Amino acid sequence: MGQGEKEGEREALALHCCYSQGLPATCHAIQGLEKLGTKQRNSAKKATQKTIETRFPGERLHTLDSLQDGGSVLRFISNQKRRAVVCRDMHPHLLAESTQFIPSKENEEVGTLEVSGYVRGRPLSVNGLLHIPGLGDFQMTQITAPPDPHPVKARLHRPPAVMDTGEEREGMAEEIKVVAVADPAKQESLDREVELDPMEGEQTWPTEEELAGAVSRLQTPPTGQPLRPSEARRVPRGTSDYQAAWIVADSEDEDEEEGSEGEEVPVDDESEMDTESVTYGDTEKYDAQFDMEAEEQQFELLRAERENAMFPDEVDTPQDTPARIRFQKYRGVKSFRTSPWHPRENLPRDYAKIFQFENFSRTKKRVLSQEDNEAALPGWYVTVQVKDVLKPQAEALDPLSKPLVVFGLLEHENKMSVVHFVLRRCDGSSAPVKSKERLVFHCGLRRFSASPVFSQHTTGDKQKV
Repeated sequence: MGQGEKEGEREALALHCCYSQGLPATCHAIQGLEKLGTKQRNSAKKATQKTIETRFPGERLHTLDSLQDGGSVLRFISNQKRRAVVCRDMHPHLLAESTQFIPSKENEEVGTLEVSGYVRGRPLSVNGLLHIPGLGDFQMTQITAPPDPHPVKARLHRPPAVMDTGEEREGMAEEIKVVAVADPAKQESLDREVELDPMEGEQTWPTEEELAGAVSRLQTPPTGQPLRPSEARRVPRGTSDYQAAWIVADSEDEDEEEGSEGEEVPVDDESEMDTESVTYGDTEKYDAQFDMEAEEQQFELLRAERENAMFPDEVDTPQDTPARIRFQKYRGVKSFRTSPWHPRENLPRDYAKIFQFENFSRTKKRVLSQEDNEAALPGWYVTVQVKDVLKPQAEALDPLSKPLVVFGLLEHENKMSVVHFVLRRCDGSSAPVKSKERLVFHCGLRRFSASPVFSQHTTGDKQKV
């Protein structure tokens, strides 16, 4: 593969990642067509337009080789309809223009991070949480509004240069307004999981009297007669002890054989030759006659027959592991489509740490519709004071060399949950992806690692692993 093909694949992969996360309104322009001939110019423009159509259907390709072309492109951008990006428009966010770390007086390794920039999206509430990509979720102490460094209308009257020594800085400090201060009673908590109560759902241990009563009930049948470990019964000749245990006696037939008044009932000699008296209920004789090698050979034959049938969903029981342990994570259903499946059946204990909503749609509607009168509105230039940031984390942030975008989180958005994704391969991807393999997910404003369990995508409420 040549160098050009590798660069083309990297560009296609980068474009695919950007397109998957959501792109706003775009403008496409091409340069250098004037250096080509007339035929080559038309063919190059058609090929570029065809490439753009695969990702951006209906978009127009502009030329950018002269000042007139530049003016046309600027007019197109100014009159272009904005394309909504749901993840971006639902959250307040700001592109940091400057950051400053103020260490705490008690511990210099922890302090307050001041992030300055223009608010975009929704209003930014000081009682909510702030997410910094790569660092995590943080609380805010207050939001201030310093002078706008890029005002639309420049100041007509500037103070004289003599005031630059110190009076100008004091005047600028006086112009800083406090937009909102965090209220500890209303501030969103950083807790991600529900605190488990070890005493919740506790069951009392049975007493010795209750255990003794249970044992006596097992040893005594409902009729009041004690259970007999063994009993003689007439069965067909050649019946083993194991088979005799499954023969159910009929009390009416036994009474008829004894007679209604205790008289002797004649028995046919031929039928007597075909029956014998055995004792059932005693398993010691059966265990002594059990042949392990014969059972293993029979098992291998049965397994070979099943393998010849080639059923894809069949799994053999291992000989070194009990079936109740090997298949404890599975269950059988009569119909994969119609059989009921309770979502909370046999869940691990860790699922109790997840917050639950009585009505998720109603909660979402309420969170998106609520307003904070003390929030910073979109378009304001503000400075956000982020609480309890580590010094190494703050030193790693440099908005001048690497863009930094901080996001305000909605209510309950930092809570732990179970997330389902539908994954699709990129063009040209053929590498196998194993289940439970550690992967990095980038979803909207968050990036996290997890070991997912892959299953077949279906439209019902059950999925096959």
